[in-house]
Amino acid sequence: MSPGGRFAVTADADGILSTALSIALAPQHGDAWQSALAPDGNGLEVEGIGMIARAFSREELPLQFQYDESVDPVANEIWWIQSEFTSAHPTGTWAIISGDELRALVQAGSEMRQSRP
Repeated sequence: MSPGGRFAVTADADGILSTALSIALAPQHGDAWQSALAPDGNGLEVEGIGMIARAFSREELPLQFQYDESVDPVANEIWWIQSEFTSAHPTGTWAIISGDELRALVQAGSEMRQSRP
């Protein structure tokens, strides 16, 4: 975490994991991330930053993942992250992550933020 409170994730070239942390731990959400990112949660969105949502079917995946047979949102808990369009990424950025990985990432980010002086 930077001194200004922004998340920096190693090996996150597109900044999508940092975006996920910014969305989940946005001040307006408080601790809502715990229920919003639970297996039956509704996800989260922050206008101007992006959104996190669960895919329950292949059709709910971002287009670039819909035909990837290794990704099965029916058999597995799959969430997608979308960062909004920026000058660095004029088409936006998309990623998928398992529910357990997403919650572990956000939990670690929450703990880091809480331990800041």
